[in-house]
Amino acid sequence: MKPVIGEWAINVDIAFSELLKCSAAERSSIVRRVAAEMLNRDLQSLGKEAIQLANVFASDKPSAVAERGKLALKNKKKLALIKVCRFRLLYFNQSQVCLKVET
Repeated sequence: MKPVIGEWAINVDIAFSELLKCSAAERSSIVRRVAAEMLNRDLQSLGKEAIQLANVFASDKPSAVAERGKLALKNKKKLALIKVCRFRLLYFNQSQVCLKVET
């Protein structure tokens, strides 16, 4: 399909977290839903900002956005638990398992 007028690429440098913040305030629920999905995919790199954004999405009126926000909160809590409790398996046999907790 050919464009009516034309098309061209626009290159814009913007931080991912800034893009998510702008998307969270967007009027369109489709944009907010996609932003919440992207938040879920990149939770680890955002740190504390991820929790703030997830709370915004979780309190959104459309259920599709809110579900993704709630999922982000749930996944962020799981990631925090995994970071706190890392275990190293020292040895394992039929009668014993020895784990060392690393923080």
